[in-house]
Amino acid sequence: MRSRPTSILLAVMLFGIAAAGQTVAPRDANEAEAWGIYREYLASKRSEAQLEAAVKSKFNDATMAIVGVYGIFGADSEAAAEGRALKSRLDALRVRQAEMLSKWDQKFYWRYGDLRWSSDRIKDVKTGREMDRIEYAMTYFPFDPSKTNATKTPATTGGTTVAKGKPGDWGQVIITFSGAVDLTSTDSPGWRNNGTVFKGKAAGPIKINIEVIGKADVSYEDYTVNLSIRAPDGKMIRNEKKSIPRSGGSVSYNLSYSPGSDAGDLELKASITGGNPEYFTYYVSGRLSLAPGTGTGSAATDLTEGPTPIDPAKATEVFRSGNDYAVSNGGTPPTFVFSKPTTITEITSYHWNNGKGAPAGGTLSIRDQNGKVYGPWKVSVRNNYYWDVRRLIELPPGTYTLYDSEPATWSQNSVSGGKGMVIIKGI
Repeated sequence: MRSRPTSILLAVMLFGIAAAGQTVAPRDANEAEAWGIYREYLASKRSEAQLEAAVKSKFNDATMAIVGVYGIFGADSEAAAEGRALKSRLDALRVRQAEMLSKWDQKFYWRYGDLRWSSDRIKDVKTGREMDRIEYAMTYFPFDPSKTNATKTPATTGGTTVAKGKPGDWGQVIITFSGAVDLTSTDSPGWRNNGTVFKGKAAGPIKINIEVIGKADVSYEDYTVNLSIRAPDGKMIRNEKKSIPRSGGSVSYNLSYSPGSDAGDLELKASITGGNPEYFTYYVSGRLSLAPGTGTGSAATDLTEGPTPIDPAKATEVFRSGNDYAVSNGGTPPTFVFSKPTTITEITSYHWNNGKGAPAGGTLSIRDQNGKVYGPWKVSVRNNYYWDVRRLIELPPGTYTLYDSEPATWSQNSVSGGKGMVIIKGI
């Protein structure tokens, strides 16, 4: 009579092994091996729990606390025989688990993390489905990304791009060079830090554009963007941290550099962190070997959302939601439409706030119809009441909404339809 539960238990164990599945097809033999170890490990842990439960169901907790989990088996030969069989299976499972963990650590830990993290549950914001941490990593991160990423670009005297991430990925870091030659890049995969490393040369003045993009509705919190640029003499040209809202957006950096009389390396690193529950980082990092020039090693940098030069004096009013009537607080974001490409040069929002204004200032940002966010930009405060942003912001045709970080003091009235008062100028 005592052999029947053991038979049922074995059937449950076999079912557990067959039921362990996966959500994506392996992209190569390495991923197929990882999924195989992962499935077997999950089934083994379920079987271990079932065996432990079977032992506890046969012997009361009080007795086991006195003589130990298996010491009671000595009181009954039949019970002892079954107990030894259960313990033998438990021991075999745990030995196999140790083997799987060792094999996993040797080949897959660097990419997917500790196999034991499969007990941690997270929600995949992309599908809305609950996963464990290992399943999530194997689903969204190829084992060997270098197989799908370009690892070398040809020498060129024009613009050359080095990137980490592709359109549609949770993040992208894109660096475009003008004036660099012999530029090569190599993928550098890792568990949390995953990037592209480059090197190249420059014999004269160079221009560099860096764009960092965070995808909307992927990250659990705002993205963090880091940029560091170090001159050949070791001085930092720029060392800056910015954020991109979790609703998505981008940050652009521009650099023009004229080599000085001494040769050396210009070092750059740009990165984005976020995009998933593990706070992964995509980065592009490397150096340009500069030949001696005739300049003084000067750099001109800016941080913009649009690199095209434009004369602000030619700007005209392209949108207005303000008026000259009495106002109240509590403005809501106004929406506007551009039927052609437009470069914004200035944004002003109004904060009367019952005569007290809003001198502490805040930020303004723009969101398009697809969820892409431009900004946020820190304002300068004029006469306590006016929040100004003066910068070049290139927008393609589309529908846009302006957001003010302090709607509680943002002026509005019935004539504006409750919309926050703002004036936008551009070309």
